[in-house]
Amino acid sequence: VRAQVDRLTESLEAIRDAHVAKLDVVYRNMCASMEVRPQRVTLTDLEREYARMVPRYKYQYYSEEYRAASAQVNQYVPREHRVRGLAGTIVPWSVDGERSILDIYNLARAEFGNVTTSNTEWKFAYAVTPETGDVTLEAVAGVILAMEQAGLVEIERK
Repeated sequence: VRAQVDRLTESLEAIRDAHVAKLDVVYRNMCASMEVRPQRVTLTDLEREYARMVPRYKYQYYSEEYRAASAQVNQYVPREHRVRGLAGTIVPWSVDGERSILDIYNLARAEFGNVTTSNTEWKFAYAVTPETGDVTLEAVAGVILAMEQAGLVEIERK
């Protein structure tokens, strides 16, 4: 089983690398057509800070302590940092003691950025719409920092 998983992983990594190479070509061609120099993507100071912060749960999922602490989280989340819809569920589910706050943000945004699932036109469908708000780094960090304030997680700063 391990050998088969390794082969499948190698295959997926090769496909990923091919897609990254294609994106690089498209990016360079667009830069050339607009007569601008291609630039490397760099992290902001805030992104670097959150990349060094790794939350992990202090309690077993659904234990008494977990339930008590999780009931307190919303009181610490500033209104402007609420994560809407299904994106709000992926944030606590993504805390595993290995992913940084930046990793969790990237995961939540990739899955649910500008995604709507529940208005009358798009009911029961995942649809990316410009009207649907995006997932923000500040909101994801706000939720995780609220989880820390509530005593649900501890954050290792690397």
